[in-house]
Amino acid sequence: MRILQVIHDFLPHHAAGSELYTFYLAKELQKRHSVYVMFTEVDHAKAQYHYRRSSYQGLPFYEVVHNHRYRRFEDTYADVRMDRVFSRILDEVRPDVVHLQHLLNHSLGYIAIAKQRGIPVVFTLHDYWLSCFNGGQRIRPDLAVCDQIEVGHCADCARRFGGGAYLASTLASKVLGFGARGNGRSLLDRLASARVDAPNNFVRLDRFNLGGEPRPVLIAHPPARVEFVLDAPAGTRLDFAVAMAPSTFAKPGGGVTFEIHGPDGLLWSRSLNPKAVAEDRRWVEDGVALPAGRSGNLTLSLVTRSHPTADNQHCTAGWAGLRLAEPAAAVQERLAPAKALFRSVERFLSTESEAKRAARVERRLERVRAACLDVDLFLAPSPFLRRKMVEFGLPAGKVVESDYGMRADLLQPFRRKPSDVVRFGYIGSLVPHKGVHVLVEAFRRASLNGASGRAVLKVHGNPSWFPDYAGRLRAAASGAPIEFLGEFDNQGAAEIFAGLDVLVVPSVWWENAPITIHEAILTGTPVIASNLGGMADFVRHGENGLLFRAGDAEDLARQIAWVVEDPSRLEALRQPVVPMKTMAQDATDMEQRYLELLGAPAVSGPATAGALLEGKARR
Repeated sequence: MRILQVIHDFLPHHAAGSELYTFYLAKELQKRHSVYVMFTEVDHAKAQYHYRRSSYQGLPFYEVVHNHRYRRFEDTYADVRMDRVFSRILDEVRPDVVHLQHLLNHSLGYIAIAKQRGIPVVFTLHDYWLSCFNGGQRIRPDLAVCDQIEVGHCADCARRFGGGAYLASTLASKVLGFGARGNGRSLLDRLASARVDAPNNFVRLDRFNLGGEPRPVLIAHPPARVEFVLDAPAGTRLDFAVAMAPSTFAKPGGGVTFEIHGPDGLLWSRSLNPKAVAEDRRWVEDGVALPAGRSGNLTLSLVTRSHPTADNQHCTAGWAGLRLAEPAAAVQERLAPAKALFRSVERFLSTESEAKRAARVERRLERVRAACLDVDLFLAPSPFLRRKMVEFGLPAGKVVESDYGMRADLLQPFRRKPSDVVRFGYIGSLVPHKGVHVLVEAFRRASLNGASGRAVLKVHGNPSWFPDYAGRLRAAASGAPIEFLGEFDNQGAAEIFAGLDVLVVPSVWWENAPITIHEAILTGTPVIASNLGGMADFVRHGENGLLFRAGDAEDLARQIAWVVEDPSRLEALRQPVVPMKTMAQDATDMEQRYLELLGAPAVSGPATAGALLEGKARR
């Protein structure tokens, strides 16, 4: 089968639960099928709706530039320009199935376009976006949960979208350079000061056509080493592409290995040999986090070398892009004036009446419900989310409860490290709706009431995305045994959980089926969670964890104190209770669903899936 997965954000720049799930599912399906991912990314250096094709860890993807600029409210859910991009990608991929993981920054029009082409549509409900355009979280700006859809409240949230906001963002972008990714420094501008070691002297600037876009490229015929000395503060990222000129493919030659070296050794490596290996593309786009420069400077070497047995007499290889992206914290600081101007101009230009905004919200709800009638199958990872979305108006017969598959192998072997104190942990985004402020306040209270010296709180999350909120958390944590440890690669989740005794999930919105709770259950780590949404579906009070009243720091402090008073109580809370599904099982289940929607009979093993589809096509 050829499968197209559509999601709002994707790795490596975004690694929350839905992105990780989509990646692992796609990689598992890729073992037997051709899988592609379409997603959006902010890049203010490019025009909105520009897209490129590349791959991430061998998974081909289409990245569409979406800078969150909406000419009108309707563009937030039914954007005809995104529809055109989707149609072009369908022409290229020719999928048998379209699996929508999320439509934020995409368009409801995708559903009708796929159906017109006879392509089945599966939709995984990761949150409540269909019923709530405000990030799909069903909460208000004051963090109050929207238990029922009240159009008046929705209209107030809609103030952020439309003509006024569009004009304001345009002004901020053009006048103050609003935006981050893609606006960094180019290494190609520094070539004159670089140290070049190339025996054949074939290092020069040129242009390659990559993904339909002419791009400047540093040609470095192997063997070659181009060394730069850079000012690279912590958090700097190098974005680039490695490429081979297509004009040389008909001539003899072999593969090329591209490498990036820092002062402590190899940072990145990739080999391309599109002449000999059909699956190799002639270019691959990627990025790498750079170590901080010592004494303010970093020596960075770009190396191209031939495969040991290759004859590269007729092989032109090069580096494209080569842009240094600023650390996120520096970007946020630099853009503070632009954001202030954005908000001021937006308030001035947003003169639409509340009644008109309410009417727009009503039309959105009507269009969503109508579009969803053409979806063949909805998948809801938690019972709570299924109930809420059926209550919203999705056809109950099409909404199947199906929990996430998990990469259990990433958490094995697992052995918890011993500790003299109880280690509480938070893992996730540092944003208000995740309720981290509730946890910090609760832990301070618990520390003042006798837990001090007997417990520690470890907060894992990226502080650069919402630096103001992260700053308030640090200020509130002052004097308490609370450690802010930044984010980590999901591949290292086992090591993180080995250093925790309790996971706390303090969200103030209806979480769906948090991946972190699944990981905690797989590692026998008790969970303290808010008594909301899918959290309460997976955490059973007194069985595999504890529940507290969402947003209530005093109640959470009591649960923390109860554990600290007698840590042996944790042993009784290490029971799984909720069975976990492996990613391999999930992919097999998904494959059977796809086949049923395509009219092929269910099969006991995946090996015959391709043959069934080929036979169906011949008929």
